[in-house]
Amino acid sequence: QHGQGITSRRAIDNIAAQIEQIAANSEETSASTEEISAQAEEQNAAVEEMTASAEQLKSAAENLHASIEKFRIK
Repeated sequence: QHGQGITSRRAIDNIAAQIEQIAANSEETSASTEEISAQAEEQNAAVEEMTASAEQLKSAAENLHASIEKFRIK
């Protein structure tokens, strides 16, 4: 019976070590997910800024076109 106790203890220790490894992996995955989420938010903000800049550029181009049209000889 003493041998079974040692074997059972090793099995329990092995299971505990595996659970600890799973927990560590889960924490790493969670941290990576948070990092990816933050990067996605930054990219989204950058795209929104580019969209706003493109709209301003379009408006400026339209205003320039209208100004040039005033000087066009018809």
